Amino acid sequence: MVGTVAELKEKYFGGDKHPNTIFEDTVLKYLKPSDTVLDIGCGRTAPNLRRMRGKAARLIGVELVEFTPETKALPDLELHINDMANLKDIADASIDLAYCRAVMEHIDRPQECYQEMQRVLKPGGRLVFLTANIWDYASIIAMIVPNSLHPIIVNRTEGREMEDTFPTRYRTNSRTKIERLCQDSGLKIELFEYLGQYPNYFMFNRYAFLLGSKYELFLRKRPSLHWLRGWILAVVSKPG
Repeated sequence: MVGTVAELKEKYFGGDKHPNTIFEDTVLKYLKPSDTVLDIGCGRTAPNLRRMRGKAARLIGVELVEFTPETKALPDLELHINDMANLKDIADASIDLAYCRAVMEHIDRPQECYQEMQRVLKPGGRLVFLTANIWDYASIIAMIVPNSLHPIIVNRTEGREMEDTFPTRYRTNSRTKIERLCQDSGLKIELFEYLGQYPNYFMFNRYAFLLGSKYELFLRKRPSLHWLRGWILAVVSKPG
């Protein structure tokens, strides 16, 4: 008999580190107390920046949406309404460590975004990002389904507020595209990994969840097929 979704998740993925945790660990690995940090797409409440308070010299967050009044009142956070393709409030060569999670799949102008990172990073500075892999089945489905339906689907599968779901573009979501964009922008790749997780889009049905679980377990045992896994974790740096 097939167990519940919760039982299947514990059975197959109970000992796993979620990609979000691996991403956060990677950011902290590079963080130094003297750093100026930039959180791209930090969210209305800037939760990651809040956790870094006291761990870096300067904390900057950029978002496309308005911040909550409580967040704007925090004196040690510098918050700006900026597009990643035009970080107009960020000075040249001022950032030691930038990071973003679930942002790169949404950008319209990837070349401009990479060029902006080359501009704002100090020599030796890094951008750490976690983004969806274009070859993952969830990404392929998302490209087929109209963007107008994404907020409803994400709300029902993940519980995220519909106004916090943005259109997906997938213009820098493969190794080939990231390598080309880095090369054209004068950045270099320090780390590139494919990560997987439990099939979170199938939490609504135990049989679908079981099928998705078997697929992920099949991929993780075959390094030659890791390019099909759900997430890309990358660290790119500005030479110097």
